[in-house]
Amino acid sequence: MQETTAGQGHHGKDTATRHMVYMDLSPTRVTRVEGALRRSVRYRPRQLVKVHTAPARPFWFYLLIGMTGTLLLWMVLSTAAGWFSTWMDDLHYGRPRTFQTDARVGHNEQRGLPSHFIALNLHRRIEIIEFAGGDPAQARIFMGPELYHANDELVPVELKFADLNNDGKPDMVVLYQGQHLVYINDGKSFRLSTQAEQDGIEQALQHLGW
Repeated sequence: MQETTAGQGHHGKDTATRHMVYMDLSPTRVTRVEGALRRSVRYRPRQLVKVHTAPARPFWFYLLIGMTGTLLLWMVLSTAAGWFSTWMDDLHYGRPRTFQTDARVGHNEQRGLPSHFIALNLHRRIEIIEFAGGDPAQARIFMGPELYHANDELVPVELKFADLNNDGKPDMVVLYQGQHLVYINDGKSFRLSTQAEQDGIEQALQHLGW
């Protein structure tokens, strides 16, 4: 900026005009370089990352896993098969297990009606009821074997009739748990087979496939 000052002295003479040149008093702008003030960045070398791989498992480990899976599968299938078998028996035989059939055995059948038979597994005791000639007044009860294992009250019982001793009269065979109990027909009722009759009865049963 330029400034001019004029004035008179004591003697009335004009003083020389003074020119004062002032420098620009505004502060100099300082631009800070951010990068200059930053700390120097140290470049770290890349570190190699180690990949940890699981060691190979021995053969016996996979064998053990396979055997365990097979055992669990067998247990599940066995339980399912047992449940299905019990469910089917419930449909066919009910609870208590009951089997009914008619058969002509020659007992009080003068009216031409066959005898009616009911086989029960009642509280793990097998009982056979015969209504000779279909007449309830001629009912007879034959006590069969008693079962002792757990859940044996769910064992079904069936009856079949065939002449096993070749005397012309149908005998009664009680089937349960893959076993059979034979009652011999004496013409009026049934009696358990004797030990002397067992050989002939076994041959007859094998011939019938029972």
